[in-house]
Amino acid sequence: MHRAMTLRHSWPRQMYVLYFESRVHEFVPNSRIVWFGNGTGMNAYHTFLLIRTDEGCRIVTEEVVKGPGAVEFQTEAAERDARRA
Repeated sequence: MHRAMTLRHSWPRQMYVLYFESRVHEFVPNSRIVWFGNGTGMNAYHTFLLIRTDEGCRIVTEEVVKGPGAVEFQTEAAERDARRA
């Protein structure tokens, strides 16, 4: 079932081993979607800019994650990547 997105829309999100409780902060149809999320030791902001093109749509995305949990996650990810190289 499809639910319409509103400014009060929220959802749990599992990303890798991280759990976020996310909520829509801004929704402008055919323009942008912005959400905030709170996880263990970190806060996240993510925006999707929707740009109309002759071919359809281009999406530009930006994400910022702050807090000690974000630093720890990035450090662990870099170590995993180094082991794979």
